[in-house]
Amino acid sequence: MDASTPARLKLQHGLVLVLSLLSLPIFGLHEFSGEMLALALCAYLWIDARRWRNEVPMGCPVELSHDQLHAVRGRGPK
Repeated sequence: MDASTPARLKLQHGLVLVLSLLSLPIFGLHEFSGEMLALALCAYLWIDARRWRNEVPMGCPVELSHDQLHAVRGRGPK
């Protein structure tokens, strides 16, 4: 990540990192590890939900049509 990364994405990935680390036994919270990981996943999806509300966000992979797949395999247009 750099200065051009949106703050929302930094927060999203930072929360997953922190909550995942807290689920490790070395921090003494191992009895709550499942809850920490579930909270990390929920936070990630909740923060990202706004981007997916109306359509697939720009830059996300989408399913290719058969015509596009033919071009990818090197057969080119008919």
